[in-house]
Amino acid sequence: MLVACLWLLAGCNALVADFKQASNFAPPRSNEPPPTATDPAAIARVLREGGVVLYFRHARTEHSQIELERTARENGTFSLERCETQRNLSEDGRIHFTPVRDAFVSMHASGRPQFSAFWASAYCRTQETARMLTREPRVFTTLSVEMKDLQNPDKVAKARAFLDEPVPAGQVKVIVAHAGIFWAMTGWTVEEGHAVIFAPGQRERITARLAPSEWTAVAQELAKPRAP
Repeated sequence: MLVACLWLLAGCNALVADFKQASNFAPPRSNEPPPTATDPAAIARVLREGGVVLYFRHARTEHSQIELERTARENGTFSLERCETQRNLSEDGRIHFTPVRDAFVSMHASGRPQFSAFWASAYCRTQETARMLTREPRVFTTLSVEMKDLQNPDKVAKARAFLDEPVPAGQVKVIVAHAGIFWAMTGWTVEEGHAVIFAPGQRERITARLAPSEWTAVAQELAKPRAP
């Protein structure tokens, strides 16, 4: 048992080191699985069929506030309830995410696809992003982690269990969170404002990746009547 615990802890430490090296704001690495669905029609079909997780990283943020958040943590003033102590969305980030917001308005109106739930971390940047997708996102506190939490095997295991929960056919589970916890759970990267679609428990296979600008075409495909 002790050996297993030490092995998991070592694995978490390695993940954190690899994530820092990969760069928090870089595009996906070349050794990550390529998406199997790449055109709007194929992605729309995946969402209609359901049984998948749709994971968003929050929209683009004010990178100038990285030091502000770090300092707030160090001096003990950081609070998830006080947005002024955090790195928040930038105006550019809100504009960049507009096609996603508009696509979700269309999808809610058409009822396609069916969403089982909208989950988000408690950070202001993820909450604001999630509210562009739904009125009342649910908070899952395990997604609200600091970088040091990624070295805690219990927290990573709890997050992975949440990610691996089965999603019923015909439904889509939406999560809005961060790059660090996503890396710890899957070994994959995700850019700000981008989304990854995958089946629960299948961390060796990415179904689709979407940039904000790609959602318009996907929503248009979903709005089309299905062939009899």
